[in-house]
Formats: sequence, structure tokens, C-alpha cells
Amino acid sequence: MLLLKVDRIIVKILGEQTFRELIFVSFLKVLQAKSDMDRINYMSKIYLLKQLFFIAALIYEVICSANSESITLKGLYFENPQGYNDSVASLVPGKILEFSSLKFKILSVLTGGNTTKILRVARVDGTNERSVILRIPPQSGFFREIPYLAYLNMFIQNHRLLSKTGFVPSMYFFALDEFAIVEEVNPDVSMVDFVFKPDSFSKRRLKEMEKGIREFAKAMAPFRRIGDLRMDQVFYDQSQKKWFLLDWTETKLLDGKVTPRELFAENCFDMDFLEKTVLQFGSRFGNRLRMYQILLLMRNALVSGRIDMLQKGHNPISGKIFEIIPDSTKIYESIQHELEGRQTILQKCARILGIK
Repeated sequence: MLLLKVDRIIVKILGEQTFRELIFVSFLKVLQAKSDMDRINYMSKIYLLKQLFFIAALIYEVICSANSESITLKGLYFENPQGYNDSVASLVPGKILEFSSLKFKILSVLTGGNTTKILRVARVDGTNERSVILRIPPQSGFFREIPYLAYLNMFIQNHRLLSKTGFVPSMYFFALDEFAIVEEVNPDVSMVDFVFKPDSFSKRRLKEMEKGIREFAKAMAPFRRIGDLRMDQVFYDQSQKKWFLLDWTETKLLDGKVTPRELFAENCFDMDFLEKTVLQFGSRFGNRLRMYQILLLMRNALVSGRIDMLQKGHNPISGKIFEIIPDSTKIYESIQHELEGRQTILQKCARILGIK
């Protein structure tokens, strides 16, 4: 039982995927050993590594136990803003967080954005040993003239629509003005690295991720806008072989009778989508060309999704009618011709530079 508990602690520290890969690689080394002596040496190293993990896990458990005081945030944000700020600042692995009738033990503090504190937690009552992600306001007050709490509420309220795409984490529990508990995905590759560091991946994996990004973009076709949709908010989960959008604010659906301009130009993947990454990575010509190539790939996939919507006659998320205004056929044809021309130019540039 003690060894089983230690294994569970190691999984919590490393993550389930990393733990499985470590076990797999270790036994693969033993099986591939060329001689009995090599096999014995590998097994000795595995045993030593297990011992080290055993000690580290026990130390981790002792530290967590020492920090296992319970903290309640409910009501503090409004009643005692400074008390809320102090409590959030004191959150470390091992502490217990209480929300209404739910209790969560903090496993690790993850890197959050400007508007959210992100923690890896597990239910204290043991009903679900799988770790999940807890999102709370990082402090009281405002960010860009919007209350921090409003960002949490927008995340919660717009999850229902975005979840229908299948490309956002599942939400398990939430309470407006308090917290959101969502699925833990493995953010193996950021879209920033996918776009600007293609040499870091094999051709097979790049092809796999490009297929995934088309599916991701096409799934976003029903949306006219997704607030705070940026390249650094999109990550690829290798275990699920799909891209996930991890954060957002408000959303707006595209339905009703639309013009061709709305059909093509009203999309999520505009320059705001590239806002932060353009300045940081887009100075080199080759980088900028690949950036526009991927952007074009995503826009084409999104337009393909909207053509499917036109054929079905409705927005699949809202269920409302979706059709082009009848009087605008000529405009539709001219915009389509212009887009095809732009695509041809970009494809020629990509071929010249050897970008596929």
C-alpha cells in the first residue's frame, strides 16, 4: 500500500503522461540490452531511480502535510479584497482550498496569464483521484479597466457554446464569482512553437499537427468572434492528437442572413490572433511568410466550415438560420476571386522558399 501511495504521489508530481513514458522507456532499455550484464546494469539504475523517487515522494508528502491548512476564499473577493489578495498569494502545494461544499488540495501552481490564477488540484474527498485545473481571479481589482472577476465569469459563461466545438477543455464544476474546475490537458506544443519553430518537429508530426489545426479552425466557423483568441492560448495535446483553446473572454456567433464580407472577413483568425507573436517572432522574412501561410490555412478551413453551414442552412451551435443575402451574389463572386488570387500568390511565395 505504501508503494502504491508513493506511485500516486510521483504521478501527481510528474504528471500521468510523463510517468508512463518514464516506465515505458526504462523497460524498453532493459529489453534492448545486448548482454545479461547490460541488462543487470539497466535494472540496477532503474532500482536506484525508484529509490530516489521514493525518497523525493516522501519528502514531498511531508512538505505538503506541513502546508495542509485549509483556506476559504468564498466571499473574500467582495467583503475583504486585501484578505483575498493575501490568501491567493499564500497558495502553495499542499494547502486545502474550500469552495462551498467542495474541497481541493493544491498539487502545483501553474503559470497563469494576466487575468487568472491557475492551480493543479485534486478533490480532497477522494471521489476523483485525477488531477484537474482550478481557475480563480489572481487578485481583486481591475485589469485594463475590467474587474478580474469578470474575466472568470466570461470564461464560465462562454464555455457552454465553445464546448460544442470539442476543442476546449471540459468543465466539471464552477461557481460564478468564485471558481472554475476544468479538464487538465497536456499542452505539449504551443501554436507559437508550431508556427515559428517548425524545425523542432519531424515531418510526420508537423503533418499531424497541420491536420489538427485545420480541424480546430473549421470547428470555429460558427463564431464571428472569440475574445482574447491568440496564438499563445492554443496548445496541442499529443495524447489526444488535437489542439485546444485554453482561455477566452466573450464570444459572438455568426448566424442569420449574412453578406459575403461577413462570410469571409468576419473570422477569429485575424491580426489580433497574431497580436503578441508578430512582434516577438515575426521580424524574419521566413517566419512572417510561414505565419501568413498557417493563417491562410486556418482561414480556408474556417471558410470551408461556413460553406458547410450554408449547405445545411443553419449555425450548428445556435441552431439559427444561416444564409447569404440573395442580392449579393456578384459581390460574393468578386470576393471569392480576390481570395483565390491572394492564395495563389502566397502559395507561389511558399514554394519559392521551400515552405510546404
